[in-house]
Amino acid sequence: WGRILAGEIKQPQTYSLRTLELLKNLSKREAECFLKFGRLAITTANTSFILNFKDEKLLEEKYLLDFGERLLLEELGLLTANDLQFILGATKEQDSQDVFSIGKICVVAERPKETPEQHIQVLVFTKIVHDFLQLIELTPELDYIQLLASKIRRPSMKIKYATIKEIKEGQIHHSGLIDVPLTDDEKKKE
Repeated sequence: WGRILAGEIKQPQTYSLRTLELLKNLSKREAECFLKFGRLAITTANTSFILNFKDEKLLEEKYLLDFGERLLLEELGLLTANDLQFILGATKEQDSQDVFSIGKICVVAERPKETPEQHIQVLVFTKIVHDFLQLIELTPELDYIQLLASKIRRPSMKIKYATIKEIKEGQIHHSGLIDVPLTDDEKKKE
């Protein structure tokens, strides 16, 4: 939180008044709860979300997400109150590429032409959270990257990831792309 205040002193009006007001009123417990969820934020197309953890053992057991904390974040106005679907539109006559960022990692989904529309169950962060998410330093573990990939992977799709070096004028510059390995569940289905 010190980074927000330091940034506001250096350059006034860097953060919205709503962000500063929310920051002022957050308890330590609420801030820790937000950090737990925020560390799993996936951003694409100006939307930040986490995968809906209902029935996801990885998110419930390893990352310890629970429904009570989700309700707290909804009450604070940090998470939307509804389960939503993130939609990847159908590709028609040409290949498409979708880019997701999770902290300092980008995940690139190369979808061939004629890929049908896809729906991913997500919990969406509200717009006010945008300032906060930029301040959380995270490098996701491979199992979380694999979980995202498993939600969007279809036959003939290529899903790769890389470390983000910098983002300049909306363009992500990254290291070499590496294939995202299949999860254990995906391997069993093959």
